[in-house]
Order: sequence, then C-alpha cells, then structure tokens
Amino acid sequence: MRNWTECEGQVVDGQFTLRRYLGGGVRGGVQNAAFLTEYGASKAVIKFVPPSAAQLAAWEAAAKLEHPHLLRIFAGGEYRLGETDWAYVVTEYADENLALILDERPLTTRETQETVAAVVAALVYLHAKGFVHGALKPSNIMAIGDRVVLSSDTISSDSASPADDCLALGVVLKRCVPSLPAPFSEIVWHCLDPDPRTRWGAARVADRLSELSGVIHEAAAGAVAAPPQRSGGWISISTGLILALVAGMIWYGRSKQPEPGLPPAAPSKSKPAESLVTAPTATQRVSTRVVAQVLPDIPQAALNTIRGRVRINVGVSVDPSGSVTEATLEPPPASKYFSRFTLEAARRWKFQPSAAPQQWNLRFELLRDGAHVAAVPVSR
Repeated sequence: MRNWTECEGQVVDGQFTLRRYLGGGVRGGVQNAAFLTEYGASKAVIKFVPPSAAQLAAWEAAAKLEHPHLLRIFAGGEYRLGETDWAYVVTEYADENLALILDERPLTTRETQETVAAVVAALVYLHAKGFVHGALKPSNIMAIGDRVVLSSDTISSDSASPADDCLALGVVLKRCVPSLPAPFSEIVWHCLDPDPRTRWGAARVADRLSELSGVIHEAAAGAVAAPPQRSGGWISISTGLILALVAGMIWYGRSKQPEPGLPPAAPSKSKPAESLVTAPTATQRVSTRVVAQVLPDIPQAALNTIRGRVRINVGVSVDPSGSVTEATLEPPPASKYFSRFTLEAARRWKFQPSAAPQQWNLRFELLRDGAHVAAVPVSR
C-alpha cells in the first residue's frame, strides 16, 4: 500500500469505517497499518497485516482470553484493501502507551512497581494458559483510563517461549528506572539471565514483587516530583501532566470482561463520521485559502494539566492539489507529548489548489479549554 491515508473513509466488511490512519510500518519483516474505527459506540483500532491462516488462528485464540490487563480483541477476518488482501483485527482503543511517558522522563520507583505489577499479572495468566506475548516493549504497554493493558495482537501459543517474555520484561523494567534501586535490580538481573533455563519466570517475578511491596512503598515515600519543563518562557509540559499520564498507567480494579470470538459481529450502534475539529473547544484564525483545518485530538485529562498555554509551531509543505506533503516542528521546542498530537493534526490540513507548491506556518496554542490555531502563508 503506497499511501494508507487514501483508505480513510472506506468501510471494512460493511461494519468498520476507517476513520483516521494512526500509523504503521514493518515489524519482524511484516508490514502493518492501523486506523481509528468504532466498535459499537466506542472507539476501537483496526490493524492490517499480510494474511495467513496462522495469524487468524492466533487472533481467534487470543480473543477468548479474559484478563483485565490484556487489550480486548473484538473481531477479525480478511479483507481486500486497494489491490491487496489483508488480515485485520479490531481491538480496544488505548489512550496512551508507556513509551510516550518514557520519552518525557523515567518512572519513579513506586510508579514502576505499580505498572510492572499489572504487566507481570498478565504474563502469569498468559503463560499459565500456554501462551506468550511475543512483543513486550513500552509501546505495547498501554493505558485505557486507569487500567494498564498489554497489546493482544502478538499473542501466540507457538511462536516463542515464556522465557523470552521475561527477558523482554527485564529490558522494559531497566528502561523505566535507569538507576535501579535494590528491589528492582535483583529482578532485572534474574530476568536478563542469558540462560533461559535459570531465568526467572513471570510467576517468580510476581512473588518477588509481592515480597518487596513494603520496601518499595517505603522508598517511594521520599520521591519528589520532577519540576515543570520550560521552553522559550512557556511551560511545555507541567508536573500535573506527568502525574496525570502516569496515573493512567496505574491499575485500581478489574474491568468488564470481553465478549470473545471471531469472526466480526456487527456493532450495536452507528456513529457519525469523525469531525475535522476534534478538540473540546476550538477557535480558528485561518485564511480563506484553508479548506480544512484539524486541531490536535488531545485527551481532556492532559489539557486540564496545562498552566497558561503551550505554543507549538508547525511548518507544512503543500502540493498543488492542496494536500500537506510534509510537516515539521519549528522553534521554540515543545513537549514531545503535545507535539506528537499536533504534528498528526497538521498533516491532515487541506488548502486551496494552486499552480505551485505552497509553504505555511501553523501556529497552535493549547489551553485547558481547547486549542487555537493561526495559519500564516510563508512568502516564497
């Protein structure tokens, strides 16, 4: 597929509308792509990979697993998109992932213990059922509200061993807290044991975490929150945002269990097409040469933590048809978290067709009650 965004708006199997391209790439030599869609009245994600009977069987088996720390699989099947056949899977939509938080700063000891406890609980469950995760890494550790979940589309019963999951767990744990205190350094040392036969399993890690919980809580009591980062006189990300993001990674309870099974079942309700303006409130100051403007789709919980305003400038290159071909961040630098949403929005702008390529500067301002944007053409 040369341009996945051209598939936006298509309806897969008469049920799943491809709302917005979320990204893709190649993992393990296998191409993949993901879109925002709906399942019933809720947001969902639909992912496409090259078709295979083994992959479909693995998804069908994973859909039957029930655990509060596993991303639910709703549906799956095969579909011809463009000129190519694909296998697809529809899963819950996750608000955040651990990789985004770690891009900003490491976790505290207490935060690491709470996050890893949820991950280990899911691994213990999978391994006891004869499954492995197969791709444990920060981007596959996600948050849905206050529930930590592992991605489910890589779960298999025959592709890897539980020892490989535990090795990956050691790598993730070490990245969460680079300067590991004694409780975690012991677990990491055993998870990174080069001999799979003596490497700790998930159940052993869970036992040790339980034994050390009192020590960890005591060490965490003296932790001090990181100060806000500033850029060009403007707060780019507040302490409140960091705490809000991490709070989304902490497990407080069980959620409603999934209704397992493949193939797809029709959603219970339809949902109107995705609005171009996705912020809670929006004020635009744009030229009449702008055909469609898109505001960053940032979770309200994150917007609530902004003190003052966050300014993000994006330069966009526009082809003669009016489509954005390139979007780049411009000074001053801003939070990686907010910049990711802003760049994604800028790439979806549309302009009036012209005889020659155009350059525009999009000046976004993020506030607690929404977003503002001014579009300024760049003289050539």
